[in-house]
Amino acid sequence: MNSEYLTKEQDLINGYIYRFCDKITKSKEPILDGIVNIEKYVKSKFKICWILKEPYDEDGGGWSLTSDLLNQEALYPKFIGKSPTFHPMIYITYSLLNNFIPYNNLDWIRDEPEMAQCLNEIALINVNKMPANSRSNDNDIAIKYEYWKPLLHWQLKQYDPQIMIFGNTFQHFQEDLKISAPRL
Repeated sequence: MNSEYLTKEQDLINGYIYRFCDKITKSKEPILDGIVNIEKYVKSKFKICWILKEPYDEDGGGWSLTSDLLNQEALYPKFIGKSPTFHPMIYITYSLLNNFIPYNNLDWIRDEPEMAQCLNEIALINVNKMPANSRSNDNDIAIKYEYWKPLLHWQLKQYDPQIMIFGNTFQHFQEDLKISAPRL
């Protein structure tokens, strides 16, 4: 895996996302996802991919979650200071990339805002590529998963993550990825 290859693949994937969304609606545009910073992802200690439900946007999309929002020099507090989604992602990703620091030993993001920069080393995939409301309905996500499945699996194949973290989306991928759930 190298940066040039991943850049080409991400461009192809983004083009197909627009083709798929043309079949859904003309009034909204997709919110693109993928690898936040390809150079940093390739060099990262672990290839981590967060698989979330859907992006929130009241204004109809047409932007990129990775390049327009997360690939910034100063992520916190400007972009994600109050985000209930990004805070756990930062703590978990930062811990993984820094020798598995236990949560109780982590600084607060507000006190160490540079912790947020760890998001530049991840891939982030949303099951639904279209702008959504602030609450996700699991039945709707199941339908979106079936619709976007070819692109979602293409993304996973190209990004080749070593660690996949599912944001209440595992149930949709479990059978297709042939992953059995652990018994507690």
